[in-house]
Amino acid sequence: MTKNKAKWSLKLLLDLGMALYIILIPVIIITGGFKTKVLGVPVRAHHLDDPVSILCGLLFLRLLITLEFKNFLLVIFSILLSMGSVEIFLRMWNPPLARPGMVKLHRLDSTLGWGLVPDSNGVGRLGEKYYINNQGQRDIENRPDLIAGTDKRVNKICAIGDSFTFGLGVNAEDSYVFKLEEILNKKKCAATIQNFGVSAYHLWQYTEVLKEKALKEKPDLVLFGIYMDDIVQPVHPNETGEKMINPFKDWKGDTPFSGKMNSIRLVNFIRNINSLFEARYRYKRGVNYLKGIDERKKELGPENPDHLYHRIMYGKYDPEKYILFEKKMKEISEIAQAADVKALAILIPDAAQLFNKDAQAFNLFVKNTCEKAGLEYLDTTPFFEKAGDPKQLYLFPIDAHTSSEGHRVIAKAVAKKIMQEKLLAN
Repeated sequence: MTKNKAKWSLKLLLDLGMALYIILIPVIIITGGFKTKVLGVPVRAHHLDDPVSILCGLLFLRLLITLEFKNFLLVIFSILLSMGSVEIFLRMWNPPLARPGMVKLHRLDSTLGWGLVPDSNGVGRLGEKYYINNQGQRDIENRPDLIAGTDKRVNKICAIGDSFTFGLGVNAEDSYVFKLEEILNKKKCAATIQNFGVSAYHLWQYTEVLKEKALKEKPDLVLFGIYMDDIVQPVHPNETGEKMINPFKDWKGDTPFSGKMNSIRLVNFIRNINSLFEARYRYKRGVNYLKGIDERKKELGPENPDHLYHRIMYGKYDPEKYILFEKKMKEISEIAQAADVKALAILIPDAAQLFNKDAQAFNLFVKNTCEKAGLEYLDTTPFFEKAGDPKQLYLFPIDAHTSSEGHRVIAKAVAKKIMQEKLLAN
């Protein structure tokens, strides 16, 4: 009797626990997470992975103590069979969400710190597709040949930069690199572009990519996508005694076990669905600057004078960094000139810089630096300010990077610059 009562009590506790988490999970999905107090005790829930894992564990225990062991095994077998069927379906369909996450597209590099894995593909936090070609460059899968049948000389362009040039948050065909290629060819300026952009690269890495990779392609023009954080580490950290800023330093590559897990489409699908949720509601978990442009302007504005980006935008950053930035830009110019290659620096604005001249001090500094170095320069900020609703140009509230519309604005501005300055042969 006592044993039956204990078993009944355990079942009741498990049922109550499952009911709680069955209610909690959709509440988190609908609200993006919450923070409140129950009887004076702080209660918060922002992530899905823990509640789902706990619910599965409670369900497993409930089945174990309720069913006869042979029936329990039958249920487990049925679940595994269903999962296998879903796996087969995902392999046949092969949607982007069933591919490895973006971090798996990177590997350590002895020279650059990190780089892209050739012949890999994956999916980003917004569900965007990533395809890395056999040269380790982001590309369009099954890329259309825009120069087929042309009798004109084909111009070669190499684009170097960080996540803005890589096209973080958008599909490759929507990034400014490939939009530019499309625009130029429509203007009867035959051109092909290779995208050497890698997320989180800095100015010293741009220089290495130029020397070791881009110039080997014998380009007619090299584009450098400049964002304000490029001044944070303009030269190799060994020159200043700093640590290398490497967002992928904890990613050492797949172990035999994790490698096998990454090949399972269902596992990737579940991970990516969770990543999409995590990214979508970051602004509700204290990342206030992602709520919108107004919030970002406030986060990086005079209210926070010590913020790194505020100091950079307003020209109040470490004086030595400005000197090192000028030095590296001069080196880039000299390397390009020695190879008889034209180079164009493209300033990509942060949303907090729009319609605020005081916050564009960095832009003016880059302009003056390029003029002294003999580099062509294009500030795309005015084009962003004339493009209409600035909210459409960035990925808020999910991310602060440029949206596909923002990339289109950059591409049109660069194409206009190229045509006006005759940087390519028509």
